[in-house]
Amino acid sequence: CLIKHLSLLIECFTIEKLGRRPLMIGGFAMMGICSTGITLALILQAHLSFMRYISVCCVVGIIAGFCIGPAGVPFLVTAELFKQSHRPAAYIIGGSLNWLSNFTVGFVFPFLQMSAGAYCYLVFATICASVAVYVYIVIPETKNKTFMEISQMFSKKEAVLETQSLIHVDQLKLRKLNGYGGLEHASVEFDSSLSVP
Repeated sequence: CLIKHLSLLIECFTIEKLGRRPLMIGGFAMMGICSTGITLALILQAHLSFMRYISVCCVVGIIAGFCIGPAGVPFLVTAELFKQSHRPAAYIIGGSLNWLSNFTVGFVFPFLQMSAGAYCYLVFATICASVAVYVYIVIPETKNKTFMEISQMFSKKEAVLETQSLIHVDQLKLRKLNGYGGLEHASVEFDSSLSVP
């Protein structure tokens, strides 16, 4: 419990200084390394007596890694990635997936441990490493960024949109914002005859 609270304090005081991405990547990477460490410690425990202490340290490392990154940062990032009208749905989906994942891990782990033995932690190490790579490649840093800046970062990753110019003096082609803040390929015509002088 002490490790959990210390890790959460570290997260609270470093999230604005380091950013969201480094905490999430570091947390998942730490969990993956410690899961691999538990596997090695359990395999070598019969030959080396001190390995039981290594496995305890790895369990503490998994708890610390979870508290530093994946425990709280995704909920903060959810608020920064979605505009106000979509946040409730995003929180519901994120929270549901979080609890579904907790249930799945709790339900599957005993069967996984019976079938794979000490190697069952390699499944979690692989998942943690995969999520760390995913966050590194896909999720932008949201620290000190507005919603529009974040949306533009996603738009740049999707494709480079061609620029549109003025066709006539009376018409201006504008791009319409879709519900997620990205730009659609559709255009909206501006008719100067309808404007008020």
